[in-house]
Amino acid sequence: MQSISAGMAAVLNYTAPLWTAILAHFTLNERLTKIKCVGIFLAIIGLYVLMGLQGVEDLSAAFIIIAGAVCMGISNIIVKLKLSKCNMVQLTTWQMVFGAISLIIYSSLFPQGEITWGLPAVLCVIYNGALASALAFFLWNYVLTHIEASTASIATLVAPVVGVLGGVFILGEPFTLQIVLGMVLIFAGILIVVKKRGAKKF
Repeated sequence: MQSISAGMAAVLNYTAPLWTAILAHFTLNERLTKIKCVGIFLAIIGLYVLMGLQGVEDLSAAFIIIAGAVCMGISNIIVKLKLSKCNMVQLTTWQMVFGAISLIIYSSLFPQGEITWGLPAVLCVIYNGALASALAFFLWNYVLTHIEASTASIATLVAPVVGVLGGVFILGEPFTLQIVLGMVLIFAGILIVVKKRGAKKF
């Protein structure tokens, strides 16, 4: 994040649906059809357009983010393949516990500065911990175990659209034709992937 733009980091991070679809084709017997590939790439291009990006200057940082996206795809496969019969509340709880322990250890070894506690800080912690993390992961695990991994993953590309629209309506950022085009491409890609059809494999 220190050597690459936030927008490009988001685009590379959201290549996770592509890796999930590829891995699901070989491990979960989810058909990676030509039309599904078109939908995934269309959505990723839409995300690129939405963020208004130019290019990648630091390739090492880009590869690190892509590696993280691949790991996210692998974790989706593990949940789908091995943990689909687990209790989702328990699974999410243990995810949050191990995540919290890891963050506590890291923040203890590498201090990030003083924390000024107050109502805004407490509300941020509650929101990020309870809603944006615990509830979001529970819902994600539940959805992932009930529909195709590739379909669930591509639907996550709605998140940056919500973020950009939030900037428009809450922060007063300009609503440009580029944003509209990016949104159209993303939603078109998602619809192509989730639409039921009797397509053949490669």
